[in-house]
This record gives sequence, C-alpha cells and structure tokens, in this order.
Amino acid sequence: MISNSLNLTLFNEFKREDRIAGPITKLTPQVATVLGNIIGSYFGKGNTVVTARDYRPDSRVIKRAFIAGLLSAGVNTIDLHAVPLPVLLFSLKRFSATGAIAFYATHRAPESISIQLFNAFGVEINPFTQVFSQTERHQLQFLHANDIGRLLSTIDAPQIYSRALLSFYTTQTITKKFRVVVDCALSPQSDVIPNIFSKIGVSVITLNAYRPEGIPEVLPSPKSIETLVNTVIATKADFGVAFDPSGGRMLLVDEWGRVASPDEVIALFTQYKIQGRKKPVIVLSDSVKKLDGEGKEFRVARRHDSPGELSIAIKNERAIWGASDQGNYYYPSFTSHSEPLLNLLSLLTILSRTDEPLSSLLYRTNMIPADEEIQKVKIKKEPEVVLRRLEQTIRQIGGKDTIDTLEGVKLI
Repeated sequence: MISNSLNLTLFNEFKREDRIAGPITKLTPQVATVLGNIIGSYFGKGNTVVTARDYRPDSRVIKRAFIAGLLSAGVNTIDLHAVPLPVLLFSLKRFSATGAIAFYATHRAPESISIQLFNAFGVEINPFTQVFSQTERHQLQFLHANDIGRLLSTIDAPQIYSRALLSFYTTQTITKKFRVVVDCALSPQSDVIPNIFSKIGVSVITLNAYRPEGIPEVLPSPKSIETLVNTVIATKADFGVAFDPSGGRMLLVDEWGRVASPDEVIALFTQYKIQGRKKPVIVLSDSVKKLDGEGKEFRVARRHDSPGELSIAIKNERAIWGASDQGNYYYPSFTSHSEPLLNLLSLLTILSRTDEPLSSLLYRTNMIPADEEIQKVKIKKEPEVVLRRLEQTIRQIGGKDTIDTLEGVKLI
C-alpha cells in the first residue's frame, strides 16, 4: 500500500457556494482522482455509492477519473451514467447505498462542473465542513488489487424512477387534458419527462431535449427563456417549465408567457399544501418573502440555503413541504432532496381542482412584485458574464447575498 500525505487546503480554490466546482482545465482528471480517493475514504472501504452526470463530455471525464479514486479507496460504485439528479437520489435509496455523487454543469458558469455529495439519507454534504479540514492532512490510500472497490452500472434507473414516481403520486387527481412546454436544458430530464407526461395524458412540447456535442451554453439562459415564453404563447399551452442542467431545479411560465417568481410559486403551493391541516410546518430558505397566514395558519422554519440545510430542517421540524427561491421544491415523504417532477404533478392537480389558469392562481398569492421592487433588464451581450459581475459587485459593496433564480438574480 502506497500512502501520500496531502494538504486539504489545496482544494479551497474549488469552493463555489460550499460545493466543489471548477473547469476541467483546473479540476483536471488527476485532481478528480485524488478527490475520489479522499471522498472514498470518507464514505469508507467496502461501502457503496451511486454516481451520475449530465450529458457534457467534460462531466463524463471528471466522473470517470473520480470513480477511479473511489475504487482505489475500496469503495464500490454503481454508475447510473447520464440521469437527472432526482433519479440519482431515488437510486441512492433503492440500492441502499452509503452515498451519492453528482457531476453536473454549473448554472451561470458554463466552463465549470459541480460535484455534489449526498449521504445515505439523500441529504447534501458540505465537503468543506464535513470532509475537508483547514488544518488536517489526508493520507491518500491506494489499496492492493484484491481490496479495490467494484464497479457496476445500470441504464434502467430512469424507467424505474418513473414507475415509482407515478405509483407514489395519485395521478387520478389530474382530470384535465393539459398542454405543457418543457425546456429540458440539454439535461437528462429529456429521458424522463416525456415518459411520465405521456402516461398521464399530458401533451408535452420539449425544447433543448437532445444530447449536445461539445460544451454547450448552460441553460436556462435569457435567450432560452424567451424561446420558452414564445412557445407557450404560440402553442396556447397551460404553462411552461424550464429545468437547470441537473434537472433538480425549475422555473415556471404561466399561459400568458410571464415568468413566475419563486416567491409566487412558493406562496401558491403553500396555500394548497396546508389545506385540511392543523397549523402544519413548512421549511423555506431565509430569503423568501413572508407569506400570507404565516405564523397564524401555519408555521415557517427558515434556513440559509446552503448544502443540506433545508433537508435537515425539514426532517427535524417534521415539515410537510419545503422550498427555496433557487427553484428547489422538497417532498419529504418521497425523498430528502428537491423533487421538481412531484411539484409539476402537484401543479397539474391544483389546476384540475380549481379549473382556473395558472396566471389567476399566481395573481391571488399577493406575491407579484410591485414595480418599485423589481427591475428587469434585458442584457443582449454575454448575459451570464454580466450577471456574474453583478453578483461580485453586490458582494463587494456590502450586499448580503445574491440568489440565482434561474431567470436572473435576486439581490438581498
């Protein structure tokens, strides 16, 4: 066995919003292999993890190198290949694995790949507080051939997930024939969404639902959202939805083509989640606006939206539901992490029961920002670069935080 001592502070340069992220020119296959060995030692020899990625070739290279590090630390690995994040976390429970590792493009940073870690319960791990240390060193462990982990793979995870999701959710509550426009953001959601919607009789029009060649721009972008809006209007769809590259976050567009703010969507779903319950608890990120009835009809536990915090709070508070203004929606009875497809099924049920358009329901939440509260500026050239510079500037002048809402940025 060969051991090498490594200073873990070297990985601080890959810290982005408490996750590991970087371009392949810096987060190289060599670095990924070392990271895999460190994370493998954290999960423990003989244990099993599941892995998944998006369609990008750099994600594939980094994931394969990372898996080599896991195997060298004696960790067995089940590779799901390219699947959305919700499928990965469902498979984590299905295989009774010790952890899950996701490799997806980073929104607003098209050159970067983000590595997310999850424990056995599907709660995201902050590697910089739970794995790495500012003072300790790590001994890289390269085991004998008889002790290295075993690698398995499966391509059936999306189909198994789809069946489980439809078995879990009572789709008989969806009584109308809906038309929905879905921007899959060049993510593996394109292998899941049409299958689920077709089984419940929903007509779906997909955008960006193909496997890209090379390194594409990261969606959703201002241009792709404009295309989504125009398609919703042109096809007279009931609503539109856009995913992020992982398939774990989403934004909504109503039938008139107006992009709904996360605060509006959260308020709408809260109204229907609390019905028939005696002062239930929901968990929200601390930057969500105060809701009507909060503290009287229901209790809200607010947490900062850092890795794992909302999932832990939902469990500790025994909450019925949770959400963040970054486009995450939590259904604790099914999984510990964001589950956007359950959110869409819930929305279809709400629209069926009320027999009203989405725009009317959103209007009644009283969460539509007044003119003085929001300024939308169309940026024609390099919008992602401009938005990142705006975020940096806000922090430099003492702003509390900037929230990536997929459509733009929310300034706190």
